[in-house]
Amino acid sequence: MSRKGRKIAASRQSANDYDRVIKSIANMSFSELGSLGEAIPTILNSKLQASLASDDIEKAIEAGLYVEKQRIRSAEQNKSIFFLPDSIAYSGRGYKETLSRISFQTLQRMGNLYCVKNVISTRIEQITRFLKFSTDEQKEGFTIRRKRSLFNSKEDMKEMTKAEQKRVERIVRFLEDGGETDKWEMPDSFVTFVRKIMQDSLSIDQLAFEITRTRGQELHQFKAIDGSMIRFLDTVDPNYAHQFDQYRYKGYLPKYCQVFDQQIVFNKQLNTYVMYYPWELGFGIRNVGTDIWQNGYGRSELESLIEIITYILNGVQYNGNFFKNGSNPKGFIKMNGPNTNQTQLNDFKQKWRQMLTGVDNCLAGDSLLVLKNIGVTSIEDFLNGSQEKEAIIWTGKNFEYGRVYKTGLKKKCTLTLANGLSITSSDNHKFKVVSDSGIIEWKERKDLKVGDFVLCNKKPVEGTRKFYYKGKVVENDLFEILGWLTGDGYIDNGESRRKRMELFYHSEKELHIREQHLCVLNRYGINAKSQDYCRSFDQIESCKKVYGFKSVADKYCKIGIFDADFYEFLIGIGFTCSHVGKVIPPMIHDIDSESRCAFLRGFFSADGSVVSEGLGVRITISSDLLRYQTRMLLISEGIQCSIEEYHSKTRLRKSDKKGIHLLVKDRREFYERIGFLQPHKQLGHDYKKNYSTMFSLHPEMGKLEAKKMRVELYRRWVFGESGCVGDQRLTTDLHRISIGKDKCSYQRLTGIAERIGYKLPDEFSEFWFSPIVELSSFDEEIPMYDVEIYDNKHQFIVNGMLTHNSHKIPIFAGLDLEWVDLQKGNRDMEFDNWTKFLIVLLCSVYRIDPSELGFQFKEAANLFGQQGQRERLDHSKQKGLYPLLIFLQDIINKFLISELDEEMEFAFTGIEVEDEEKQVKLDSEKLSAGMVSMQDMFRKYSGREFDENKDIILNQVYQTQKQASMFGGEGMNQIVDDETGEPEAGVPNPFEEVEKSMKGNPIFERACEFIDKSFQE
Repeated sequence: MSRKGRKIAASRQSANDYDRVIKSIANMSFSELGSLGEAIPTILNSKLQASLASDDIEKAIEAGLYVEKQRIRSAEQNKSIFFLPDSIAYSGRGYKETLSRISFQTLQRMGNLYCVKNVISTRIEQITRFLKFSTDEQKEGFTIRRKRSLFNSKEDMKEMTKAEQKRVERIVRFLEDGGETDKWEMPDSFVTFVRKIMQDSLSIDQLAFEITRTRGQELHQFKAIDGSMIRFLDTVDPNYAHQFDQYRYKGYLPKYCQVFDQQIVFNKQLNTYVMYYPWELGFGIRNVGTDIWQNGYGRSELESLIEIITYILNGVQYNGNFFKNGSNPKGFIKMNGPNTNQTQLNDFKQKWRQMLTGVDNCLAGDSLLVLKNIGVTSIEDFLNGSQEKEAIIWTGKNFEYGRVYKTGLKKKCTLTLANGLSITSSDNHKFKVVSDSGIIEWKERKDLKVGDFVLCNKKPVEGTRKFYYKGKVVENDLFEILGWLTGDGYIDNGESRRKRMELFYHSEKELHIREQHLCVLNRYGINAKSQDYCRSFDQIESCKKVYGFKSVADKYCKIGIFDADFYEFLIGIGFTCSHVGKVIPPMIHDIDSESRCAFLRGFFSADGSVVSEGLGVRITISSDLLRYQTRMLLISEGIQCSIEEYHSKTRLRKSDKKGIHLLVKDRREFYERIGFLQPHKQLGHDYKKNYSTMFSLHPEMGKLEAKKMRVELYRRWVFGESGCVGDQRLTTDLHRISIGKDKCSYQRLTGIAERIGYKLPDEFSEFWFSPIVELSSFDEEIPMYDVEIYDNKHQFIVNGMLTHNSHKIPIFAGLDLEWVDLQKGNRDMEFDNWTKFLIVLLCSVYRIDPSELGFQFKEAANLFGQQGQRERLDHSKQKGLYPLLIFLQDIINKFLISELDEEMEFAFTGIEVEDEEKQVKLDSEKLSAGMVSMQDMFRKYSGREFDENKDIILNQVYQTQKQASMFGGEGMNQIVDDETGEPEAGVPNPFEEVEKSMKGNPIFERACEFIDKSFQE
């Protein structure tokens, strides 16, 4: 029989077997079918476990696919969304962002403030009292016991066997040692472990600890990790789970990842990204909710305490300043007069705040800042209607924490530099410039003049953001393609099902680049293919006529990309459809410098050109927005462009504006760090590596530094030091520059300084210098904003220029102001009450009594609506401490104890001691009232029947009843009737020996006579 015939016969045999099984099941009785239905789930689960753990790859794969199919089927039952839509929350980094207005790092810093630290430390110390093993459930501690049934069971009351006690000892030892650890590994003790995770839980509402396992998947160790670094992977969202199929293990996908600086951590030792499967990480959130804006994360108590904590800190600072400076508030300003309106009052408040903070109206809303984790964005877009926000801002040297806030209306002034950068500000905003004497200093906008040199960004922005596509990090080669797509590509509007994108190449000079790009796209799993087309004669002539080209190639080559996932990725990170207009996503500013240069390399290679044998680099950009974004991206890399934007003879622009050609000014930096992909363009740089840039240095600055270098050379000559002292030509050049006979560019001056080993001011290495070419002032008032940097320099980069906060003391006219003296009365008591009220509010959120923190004031009596101290402390335990213990107990049981022994559970003891006392009191009252019997109470508390021969009950009612039964009844009466009073035969008289010993004793004889005589009478 042929192979095909054998397959057909086997298939028929399988079908016949299946039919026979179905028929046999149909012939079963109802009871047999019921028993079979109960057995099938157990059989199925056992087979799945055996197959997943099998060494047979086919069985393991089959079982994994079955589990995944069931999971998908279960997931499809949910129609609702549980995470924010892609357009709002998708970052492309592979994990879910925390969308809280306060970052985890800020919450951790808040948790270390003294007022919050006191609360958190107190709660943690209270928890540590329960971290000692105890066999008495009435004492504070923890125990390992059999899992309790939902109903009182005799099995729960049985004492543990020796085998069970050994199992408990092993579990306790595992917890206390942090797992199966060596003596010298120095692991965290159980107390230290709980301290760490509860610190994170109470600060950021997120705890985490890593669980390591043996090859047999048994628990090995557990160790606390920083909870602020843990994020949910996109695998928790069904929309993105398929992107991680390559990480699927035994039917499961990783659920968590460790993130640092906005990217998933890469473990160099293991050569893999730090992602955790559900059984590899213990994770817990206390304040869970359905709020979709939480994106699956919790909400810390500190988020609702921001204002309260700020008030407390301000109060402490107020008192501290009093003792530090010896001053206290003298009074307040009162505005009188009927003409005072709300507008004047708001202006006064604004001016007063500006005076106290040392700033005044500064920048227009369209001013661009470079923000960490965001990129380049305007102030208006960043605030998005808010009055102020905190951010991490680029200062020209590094990123610093600061805040952006709205100030008010101000007349606008504009400033334009020779490198094309411009800015709109108020007339008192400060810029760092080179003065007429050649010294670098701060000047207000109103004091600037045309020809002054302003300091501009030179150092590349320290971006760290990583993008991920289908679980892979987007590297420089793909960024290069994205730059080419921006320069000479096309993105569909997304209406078609295939989501088309195209990359265009020169038919002769760029075919090798197309092949390289095609390999890169295939490596990322992007559906792309090469396509070649020929133009007809009519098409060629039409292109010449429409666009003004001198010549048009008869053949054009491209790469067609038809990948919906890649399209959604591009739109998600900020790219737009070509018919809307090409843009550079703001996030490109936040990636590392090499990736940014790769993007620019692809962009300029696609649409840039070289002029004058490599001495000029030019790119043609018809869109004003894209051209400005390109200029800003280059300045983020420390590369300037010329202000000249030449006119084009083509018809790419429908209106006659300034030209469309952008000329790179700092050519050497461009060639060395960016360059071109085409050899014929890149080789142009080799013709002249050393060059000078026009208007790159203030003349007086060049003279000043040349004089300093001449003095330095003379000093070396006097003291006999080496260093180009005998170079006559060098000294002549310095002399001519110092007296102004020779013009000196930035490149020439720095080159001379390098030759003689002279250190120029830091500004030379950190900033460019560009002269002002235009200044304008207007009467129009526009909303203004300002930026405050939390360091000592208070400087930052805006629109590529180095700026500073301006200062002004406000002067108010037309307002009737009155000073009200507060020295006549003592208001400190009111302030003290305010501070106490804030502490009470802080404690109420954490559900803790202020007396537990050491605060003793009567206002706390009304904290929980309880007057007595005992009631308040009881409320603190029941509503604050015990929920934390129950939460911790559930975490330990879920991730540790259930894995060590399924029949045991971890439980805190001593939690319900007072409830036990109340129950005993109630049972005692029932017993006294005769509602229950003593035997019933004995059985309830001992778990067995009462034995009269062995057990003694020390209860007054029970003892009285026993005595009554002994002295009463028919049995005792019969015994009394049988007694005659005569001595029994054979029984000795117990008083006989006493009577013999008393003979001859006169006192005893007289006493006996008296007794006999008395009884006889």
